[in-house]
Amino acid sequence: MKPERTKKLLTLLFSVVLLLGLIPFVELPTVFADTWDGTYTTNTGFSQSGTTYTISSAKGLAYFIYTIGKNGTTYEGCTVNLTVDVNMNNIDFGNGSGGKNVFYSRDNYFKGTFNGNNHTISNFTMTNSDHRVGLFRSATNATFKNIIFTGVNVYPSGNKNGYGALVGFANGTLTIDNVKVNSGTVTGYNYVGGIVGEYGD
Repeated sequence: MKPERTKKLLTLLFSVVLLLGLIPFVELPTVFADTWDGTYTTNTGFSQSGTTYTISSAKGLAYFIYTIGKNGTTYEGCTVNLTVDVNMNNIDFGNGSGGKNVFYSRDNYFKGTFNGNNHTISNFTMTNSDHRVGLFRSATNATFKNIIFTGVNVYPSGNKNGYGALVGFANGTLTIDNVKVNSGTVTGYNYVGGIVGEYGD
């Protein structure tokens, strides 16, 4: 290559480097989990389109669980999609005296598909002096997929059965696909599991 051409290329390259230095650095925003405030009786962050439901907030997740336990909604034939990371803020879904901060009965079953879409549910806490302790107390013929738990805190208040981060008690056909509990503690008296506590008839 001729010296003159080399000199021009070096000059051009140097000019580009100088121009790049003048371009301001734009920092991409950090994605934060939506944090639960302990309320759940309104459908903020929970919407429906046909047989597909969307959860877009921590309050929406709590409301969804509430509709299963309080109203007995099974979501059979439906898919429920989580579209955001949620921080449940270590607010107890149950409580040690047997009451329920988020009312949901162990006798009402989830029967649909819950897809976490690889979002994280962090700092989920539940105690209860009843059986079947978990985000979903009871499930049958249900599918759970692409869910990540961190900072789980599930523990008993009495000698009861069925403790898990995801499901306390399950029967029928249960499909678990790509569900992880990355950190936390699940303890109990009988039938204790990281993801599902008790499975039976």
